[in-house]
Amino acid sequence: MPVPPAGGPVRRLHFPRPTGGLATVPFHALMGWGFGDPDAVVGRADLVLAVDVMTRRELLVYGQAALFPVEFAGGAADLAVLAVELDLDTAEVDALAALVELVKGDHDLPWEIA
Repeated sequence: MPVPPAGGPVRRLHFPRPTGGLATVPFHALMGWGFGDPDAVVGRADLVLAVDVMTRRELLVYGQAALFPVEFAGGAADLAVLAVELDLDTAEVDALAALVELVKGDHDLPWEIA
């Protein structure tokens, strides 16, 4: 099994933050155990973001409750973020949401996964 890179895929970021410029983890590296047990990686994250490989558009998969004080109360927070690079036009986002739901109990996507 490959050795995870120093620092790992979960990064601690200060919020609020500008969009873009996010260090990402390739979807297939995460799901292929490139960083160890995917369940454990997701479990360490306060936020899970899907980042489109082509447009760099960010989609919140998990962490709406953690962002609430930042977005609606004007507060600041340091959060552990897992940003996964994938193709938003494929089933990869549903697979990531299913993993998040398995580990965290729910996801914050605006649709249900099959």
